Amino acid sequence: MTRSTDIKYLSVLDKIYRVTGIQWQKFTLEAEATNLSGRDVPPEEVSDILSFGDFTVRLINRNRAVNT
Repeated sequence: MTRSTDIKYLSVLDKIYRVTGIQWQKFTLEAEATNLSGRDVPPEEVSDILSFGDFTVRLINRNRAVNT
């Protein structure tokens, strides 16, 4: 994985999350749920969650947060 600041979306199963923050030094990523599908965003702007295996990922769904 490269240290790109162009990571805009995160793919988790069949959901697209908008990345709201990445802290490279702390290996944390935060993203919030969207109503978008994979067809709605350019593929080069979407990263798979499996690319962040060493990160603590915080996914924010509509009314609650789920930590992975």
